[in-house]
Amino acid sequence: MNILVAERSDFQRNGLKWMLDSSGYKINQYIEVQTSEDFFIHVNQGQHHLIIIDVDMLQADEWESFNWITKQATVVGVSEKKDFDLAVRCLELGFFRLYIKPLAIQAIMDVVRDVSLSGARELKNTDSNQELNFIKEQWVSSLIFGQVTHLKEIWDQATILGFPKLPSVVIICKVSQLNELVKNKSDLWKKQLLLTVYEKVEEFSKSQSLISLNNYDEFVLLYIPKKGEQKQNIIDNVKQLSYQLFNLVQKETGYNLFIAIGNEYKDPMLLYHSYNEAKKLEDLQFYFSGGKIIFYGDYPQLYNSNIIEEIEIPSVEDGLTKEKLPFIFSELENNLNLMKQTGVSPIYFKVTLLYILSQLSNHFIKNEKDHFKFFFKQSESIINSETIEQIMPEVKKYLTELTEINAFSLQHIVIEKALDFIHSNYTSSITLEDVSNYVKRSPYYFSHLFKKVMNLTFVEYLTNLRIKKAKELLMEGDYTISEIALLVGYHDPNYFSRVFKAFSGDSPKQWKTQKYLETTKK
Repeated sequence: MNILVAERSDFQRNGLKWMLDSSGYKINQYIEVQTSEDFFIHVNQGQHHLIIIDVDMLQADEWESFNWITKQATVVGVSEKKDFDLAVRCLELGFFRLYIKPLAIQAIMDVVRDVSLSGARELKNTDSNQELNFIKEQWVSSLIFGQVTHLKEIWDQATILGFPKLPSVVIICKVSQLNELVKNKSDLWKKQLLLTVYEKVEEFSKSQSLISLNNYDEFVLLYIPKKGEQKQNIIDNVKQLSYQLFNLVQKETGYNLFIAIGNEYKDPMLLYHSYNEAKKLEDLQFYFSGGKIIFYGDYPQLYNSNIIEEIEIPSVEDGLTKEKLPFIFSELENNLNLMKQTGVSPIYFKVTLLYILSQLSNHFIKNEKDHFKFFFKQSESIINSETIEQIMPEVKKYLTELTEINAFSLQHIVIEKALDFIHSNYTSSITLEDVSNYVKRSPYYFSHLFKKVMNLTFVEYLTNLRIKKAKELLMEGDYTISEIALLVGYHDPNYFSRVFKAFSGDSPKQWKTQKYLETTKK
């Protein structure tokens, strides 16, 4: 169906677009314009089944054109005015309907249905093949979208189209990894790719008495059972035909197909279930980027979230290190493969994976804000992954960065433990070896780690701490220089004074006198 919408309001246009998309009928061409000038350009250039126009945008001299427009297509007028004369004018010019804003959803749905199923207006300048194709498109659409209300009408149209029986199985074919193939390509290139593939699909369909429909980026095939064919035989035959089609398209075009098959339904009024089942299977392209033929009945766990309960979070109680990374990744991959084998929805797969990764990162990043920032940053690429082949490298990247964070965290734990020891024992003659033994690291490793984290050597930090404490004791005024030296870990008062002067620029006595004078001036 070709539709032209002329509406000034963005809000109204978006609402109409949503209504028409929700109708379930196949729309081959959908054009939106905002001015009467653009409207008449498109009316003159194309052929339209349905025209919806905001009549309030029309100028006085533009109304006369509708004498011939309404003979070419079904025209529905919309207006903000409740005007009797306007309604009469539209009626006289052959408008199909005139609706007052805001538009009722059911009213638009009824119009689309009338135009689709009954062919409310015949297109001019078309041959019989085009008319038959139009009837076939609307007939298939009514079957797969559950728009069948009268079985006789469906049978009548099947007779016109030359189909001896009604279809019972829906097959959906899509070009595998289409988004990846058309990345950085033009829309024209994409259309040409789809046209190339569809020509092969249609050629095959005709040779096998299948009914085919090109529905944007998917190809819908309907299987008509042969006389006396049993249900299991029907499914087996459909699978066999699908493999033949898969091999043909791959050989002739170089592209792989993802083919999804719904269950068989003898009642044509229930055929939309087969289409919906095949649509659900489309999600499984996530697991099969190289193309695949799958039947709905083979995947009973498709939307069963209970399988998630069987997934275990890899143990990282002993820490996540680079050496353990391959084992952790392999364990995680094995658990997730269980979901792939049972055909669990990729939505469940991603949510489960993100939950596992969140628990792993939470084990090492204790600060909630830091944990959220890390998790959000790393999980975005996982959410946007279209195939399992894309997602697993992202998982490995996530675990690698978590390993680095864990190593950084462990380093800080070692330094924090060392600082606790230093602050508790600076009054004694502690050495680098004493502290490194306490944190169970070699003196060489600990010395480099301390400098890396604290930006000071061990000796520099210990001396700074001791001088800081000495200044606090000097200000108290109750201790001699010799007593202070002992209290901060120096057994030789003279050595203490030299160190103090080297760090402060004054001897302990001079520093104390200067601070006393500064205090009395205030």
